[in-house]
This record gives sequence, structure tokens and C-alpha cells, in this order.
Amino acid sequence: LLGAAGVIFAGLRFVHILQLESYQGNMYLKWLNKHSSEYWPGLMTGFAAVALSLCHVFFYYMEGFYGLSDAMPYVADGVYLALLLFLGVSEIKKQKVKPLKYTGRVNRLLAALGILTALFTVSEMFLALLRSSHLDYTLIYVMRYLPGMLLPLFVLFAHLLTYPLESAVKRWYFNDAKRKLAARGDVIKIGITGSYGKTSTKFILGSILSERYHTLVTPSSYNTSMGVTRAVREQLDPEHKVFVAEMGARYKGDIKELCELVRPEYGIITSVGKQHLTTFGSLERIIATKSELLLALPKNGTAVINGDN
Repeated sequence: LLGAAGVIFAGLRFVHILQLESYQGNMYLKWLNKHSSEYWPGLMTGFAAVALSLCHVFFYYMEGFYGLSDAMPYVADGVYLALLLFLGVSEIKKQKVKPLKYTGRVNRLLAALGILTALFTVSEMFLALLRSSHLDYTLIYVMRYLPGMLLPLFVLFAHLLTYPLESAVKRWYFNDAKRKLAARGDVIKIGITGSYGKTSTKFILGSILSERYHTLVTPSSYNTSMGVTRAVREQLDPEHKVFVAEMGARYKGDIKELCELVRPEYGIITSVGKQHLTTFGSLERIIATKSELLLALPKNGTAVINGDN
């Protein structure tokens, strides 16, 4: 249990990165490839614990050191937990522009990470039945400390294990918000997208419309499908007559998915430029993705593009 807690605490760093990468496993791996030094703290933590554990075998064959031999596994565990604690505290103390949000998905991911760690920690009980040489001892200790040793990859492993569940949860919430919004035929729905200026445009438009209508705008940077879903489910009330949704995109199809949810009657496309090229690949794909808002508007709908009708 202590091992699981330590790995969860130290793993917050990589859970945060996964969240920033919109839980896209391929983008998370690309980030790790660019920041290969992120592997080293975990590797050194695991290697230190394995080395100290193997001293148990070394001292066992030295006369007069039996007591020290028995103590070494506990020393190894203590060092392992202390180093994981240090990694976690170091991460918490860092100043972040966009800190980790402890959503339900994050909590489920951390729970899966803890369970994985516990399973690997107790796996030594089963491996111990097979041990007959120093090599077997090495395998036992490596398995015990592997979650800390390969911390970034274990976070990814936990993510992959929970992905089917998260996809089902996301689809249920999305469809629930879609039904709630579709049932409100009295609400004017407006979608805003672009590479720059969409958040400011959203709040300015919301302030103007609020002078006459009860208006709901998606909060702060809630511009993903789950962000807009949450705004609809939690904040759309019967008195609202206008809903202004900011629509962000990092991948092709993101705007189309948001339009499926909102069904906007009016659309605004602000300045479009070379943003998120890492995921889009080209300016042409960015333009095509933003244009999905235009394609989703009804025939009698209205679009404003960079200030022009």
C-alpha cells in the first residue's frame, strides 16, 4: 500500500502531462521521446532499491552479517519510498501555468496506477516460489520496484487499461448533454472557433447578449467536447435563452464533434493560424478543421469569419 501511494504521488507529474496532451497516448509518447531525461529519476530510484535489496543476498553469505542481511529489504523499501516522496514533492512545488485538474478521470487513472503498483509489489510472493539462484533474486526485486523504475510507462499502462471505461463514460455524458441541449429548442446556440481570440470573443459576445437575454457562455477555457458537455449538464438552466460555446481543436474532427453536440445556428471563426501544428501537421488541415463549423450550420444560419459575413 505504501508502494502504491508512493508511485501515485511521484506519478502526478506524468498524469499531468497526459492530461495536457488530452489523454492522447501517442502525443504522450512523443512528449516522452522529446524529454527522455524524465526517465532518469525513476530509473535511479528503482536501481537504488534493487541494489540495496541484493545486498540481502550478499550479506547472507558473510558470517556475522545475518542481521544486516535481514534488514536490507526494509532499508531498500525505505529508500525507495523516500525517493518517490522526494519526486512527488518536487513536482508539487513547481509553478505551473495550467495545474493538474483532479477530475473523475484523473482519480480513476490514479486508482488504476495504484492497483498496478500493488500487484507488481506483491508479485514477489509468487516469484519467490521459483527462486533458486541469485538471478531469481534479481528478478524478484526488479519486479517489486518496477513501477517506480518505469514510472512514465506505468502511467501510460494504467491509461491504456482504463481507456475503454473512459470512452464509455465520455460517450454517456456526451449523449446526455446532447439530449439536454436538443430538447431546448428555445435556446439560440452560437459556436466560436479559431486559432486566436476565440475566448475573448466569447466573453465579449456573452456580455453584449446578456444585456437582453439570459446567456450562458462556456467557462474559461472549457472548449473541448468534455468541457462543453460539462457546461451544458451542470450550468444550462431553464431561464437561459442563449448558449455561446467556445470550440477548440487539436485534432482533425474535434470541431465536427463539438458541432454534433451543440448544433449551432450561428458561427464565428476568429483568426486562423499555425497553432497546434504538432497534431494537425499543416495549416491546410487547421483551416479544414475550423471550417467544420461552417458545414455544421443550417442553411439559414449565419457565420462571421474574421469580421466578415
